[in-house]
Amino acid sequence: MNLFNRILLSLISLIGLFLMVVVAAILYPIPYVSQWVTFGWIHGSGFDYTIVILCGILGIFFLILLLTAIFTSSPDQFLTLKTAMGMIEISKKTIESTAKRSFHDLPDVKNPKVKAKLRRKVSDTSIDVSVEVFDAKALPTLGEEIQALVKNSIESALEVKVSKIKVQIKETKMQPVTKSTKNHQSPRVI
Repeated sequence: MNLFNRILLSLISLIGLFLMVVVAAILYPIPYVSQWVTFGWIHGSGFDYTIVILCGILGIFFLILLLTAIFTSSPDQFLTLKTAMGMIEISKKTIESTAKRSFHDLPDVKNPKVKAKLRRKVSDTSIDVSVEVFDAKALPTLGEEIQALVKNSIESALEVKVSKIKVQIKETKMQPVTKSTKNHQSPRVI
């Protein structure tokens, strides 16, 4: 959710809570609040204008929310490329698996997770990569290597330009299981 939607939802929530307290104070006696609403607003001259203004503000907010819901594009599941002979659609999973295969053979990289973000414009394609490493040495170099491998792999195999590659590296405390530690397990008895 972007910043504009958060601010808008917060304002609507605050105004809605305020109106809920006002309506509750009119219907049920709430100490101090009911007296303030009854004598300050209802018997005062500004009550009608206040209600009209608050309803107008809420109407504008709900209209903006409706338009945002209608016109906000959902993340695409396919990347569509136009060619001279027609259209080519590349699935999000294909892009993600291609990116994951590109750095699969790197040593000390465990538990890779790749998420592709596809947009209507092909040039807005971005990739988020998350990996775990056991040995935390030269992490910036490892991150740059992963970025280069992913970019080269996707751009050469799928001919899709990647605008941004974000790599998140986490250090894991568990030692990776190797073939030598697997074979020294106790025999299974039935």
